[in-house]
Amino acid sequence: MYGKFDAILDSNANNHPKVYFAFFGANSDQVDHIRLLENNPFAFKDLPNGGDKDYYNVIVQVNLSVNTV
Repeated sequence: MYGKFDAILDSNANNHPKVYFAFFGANSDQVDHIRLLENNPFAFKDLPNGGDKDYYNVIVQVNLSVNTV
């Protein structure tokens, strides 16, 4: 079950993967693991307790557009 959402919800504490949320209050380590950089890119921290706090483990930029017909 490891690697699936069900692993978080079951009662077996030995197989709970680390999961981080955009709202730091929901994180078990109470650390912000997602930051907004400049004008749209999001940076993700994948280590517990913020690790080295560089936030350059994964950077994602989303470009959205509206198409009208």
